[in-house]
Amino acid sequence: MNGVWGASDGFPGSGVDLHLATYYVIVPVVFIYQIIWNVYGLYTLGKVGPDGTGYLYATPPYTPPAVYVFFILANGLGVGVLFAWDRYRPDISLPLLALLSFSLYLSVIFSVRGLSRHGLQLYQSGYGAHVRLARGLIQNGLAVYAAYTTIETLIDLGIVLRRYTSITDEISGIIILVIISGELIVYIILDWGVLEKYMRYIFTPYFVLVGSLAGALLNQFQPWTVKTIFLIALMAVAALAMLVKFILAGSRIQGQTDYILKAAGIKSHTQAVAMRQYPPGAYPYNATPPSAMVPYGMGFTPDPRAMETRAMPAGQSLIGVRSNYPTALHPNRISGGNLIHAPGSAQLQHGTNPT
Repeated sequence: MNGVWGASDGFPGSGVDLHLATYYVIVPVVFIYQIIWNVYGLYTLGKVGPDGTGYLYATPPYTPPAVYVFFILANGLGVGVLFAWDRYRPDISLPLLALLSFSLYLSVIFSVRGLSRHGLQLYQSGYGAHVRLARGLIQNGLAVYAAYTTIETLIDLGIVLRRYTSITDEISGIIILVIISGELIVYIILDWGVLEKYMRYIFTPYFVLVGSLAGALLNQFQPWTVKTIFLIALMAVAALAMLVKFILAGSRIQGQTDYILKAAGIKSHTQAVAMRQYPPGAYPYNATPPSAMVPYGMGFTPDPRAMETRAMPAGQSLIGVRSNYPTALHPNRISGGNLIHAPGSAQLQHGTNPT
């Protein structure tokens, strides 16, 4: 299904065929990743959820059923692609591959949306590890599959252009590289800007793109041709984008989770940074510093001057939060995404700035 078969099967290449060794690396990684995150999904069927009355897969629904529905649809389309290629019909497999990729995009969207809505509840209930598992396994697993099928769709497009039109291998390759360049620009705009807070922990598409371009270069290196120069430049840009992605993600995390900032009424990381520039008791937003809102056991070091933890019944967490007075510690209970205030404590309402 990759156009590398060309010489033996009588098929023209796509213009950007990948080296066969690339498939020996990418394909196993993609499908092993799918097995791993589906095993985790099965595990949530028997894991009791935070409320103690239901199972984790449904309470809360941080991985909604739509994720699995579109993933199943994508696998069904994948079977159709295999049958189309068995009949040597790249023109039929092309729309099937495009729909397969789109189905995986929808799976990623529903996964990110579900975690965005229910991640705070998981953290507050002591299930923070499942937020990290959903990001690392489900979202990145679906994203690596989507990136791979997107590249396969474009390779199939190149084969269709070569087989059913009179354009040359060089022109076909350039067309594919131009499309990849446009998709990379759109993805970077979404990943670094518009949807950054939702896509912050999705890294695998960059690895697939860089690996695929390296495989194409290894298979078709011809010095000083337009296609080769374009391929090298695009691979360099993709590698640089991957590096910048890691730098941006690391700088924006800044040792705090989005959910802790949200629970503290802090709207952005810029605001959190500004707050940390002031000594305790003199925060410009009249709010509790992020370090004072981090419960014990979440992988962060709390500020002992601003926080204390006391025992509470199951399902509740009691946190001492600094008020406007340096020596005052007031207990606040987190429940259902809100901070419920004790008398005299600083007002910290979910989703709003304290006053």
